[in-house]
Amino acid sequence: VGAAYVFKRQDDGAWTQQAKLIAQNGRNGDRFGHKVSIAGKTVIVGAMFDDALAQDAGAAYIFEEQNDGQWSQTAKLTASDGAGGDYFGMKVDMTKNRAIVGAYLDDDNGESTGAAYIFERNPDGNWFETKLVASDARAMDYFGFGVAISPTRAIVGSGYASPNGNRSGAAYFFEASSSCHQGDAFAGQCVCRPGAAGADCSERPNCGDDTIQEVEECDDGNTIDGDGCSSTCLNEQTVDLDCSGFDTNPVENQCGQVETLEGVQLIACIEKQSWRNAQQACKCMGYDGLVSVTSAGINQKALDMVTTLGGTETHTQQYWIGLTDERQEGTLEWVSNPTLPLNYENFSDTSSTNTDERDCYGAFENGHPQQGQWWIAECTPELATSGDPLTRAYVCESR
Repeated sequence: VGAAYVFKRQDDGAWTQQAKLIAQNGRNGDRFGHKVSIAGKTVIVGAMFDDALAQDAGAAYIFEEQNDGQWSQTAKLTASDGAGGDYFGMKVDMTKNRAIVGAYLDDDNGESTGAAYIFERNPDGNWFETKLVASDARAMDYFGFGVAISPTRAIVGSGYASPNGNRSGAAYFFEASSSCHQGDAFAGQCVCRPGAAGADCSERPNCGDDTIQEVEECDDGNTIDGDGCSSTCLNEQTVDLDCSGFDTNPVENQCGQVETLEGVQLIACIEKQSWRNAQQACKCMGYDGLVSVTSAGINQKALDMVTTLGGTETHTQQYWIGLTDERQEGTLEWVSNPTLPLNYENFSDTSSTNTDERDCYGAFENGHPQQGQWWIAECTPELATSGDPLTRAYVCESR
């Protein structure tokens, strides 16, 4: 029947078994676990001899880690045109919300020409399929004998193709258009994603309405270039980081030692800054920016690092983190790494997204009744209440 095992790396570097995965409807000889891949909290497991469609048609299984730490099977993937002996699931790979599965004995374009299938998860949890074949397919090429995928690219090996001699082999590269909808992006067809229009999906009719569409990186309510968000709603990159007025030396910023947790480099500084200036100070010292608190471990580490530095001034040990809805009111993201999910939350009792203004977040100091929990503040210091200029310590990160 087969099985797959999930191991998790602990803070001390040791690996411990977290789960044993088995197919809900597995049968003898399925070869479940022959190939596996993992991306974040999602695992794909191949079972190339699965007989659900036909003998040895093959299948692949999706497992996801749940909030309680348990792993559950959430999908079984099969080819929509699967046939006996395709060996779908012989090769698999996974990236965020996309998977690729090889079926190197697929016969649609000739005996064992092969195929690969890309699956993309829709917001409703279902998986959308796109089939890839070689443009110059020939019998016995075994297209799909090797597969790999990134968020926007896929590569498929054809181990027995003969472009430079018998079975010299070839690899085929596919790239998705970010403006196309789901798996169509890989198939040469383009169904526009929300917010895109036109034959090639390059038009942005909603750009400038202060709402970020799926194809937009930003939307600041106008279509003016040079203000950080371009006229086509793409982030504008600053060529040179302006560090005038900021110290680039961590010692001058009263920073502690660099520490690493979960692959993230962290440094805490107690020279008080406004939220925006703290973000700039982090960058001027060579870091990505304010910390993205993506786990309870990082949350605790940031608190401990600021506490270790100490300080006696009012609010010295409260500190800024990188959470904000500056880009779009009501949509929280990590300013240094906006693509990171908000999969860990530690809001205080009175802090959530304030829908009336753009907000930034800090964390309460050690000894506070809500220590380590996140509080909300206006991003602009001049709007702060009298007597508290909203300058705090801060924690920077590099990922």
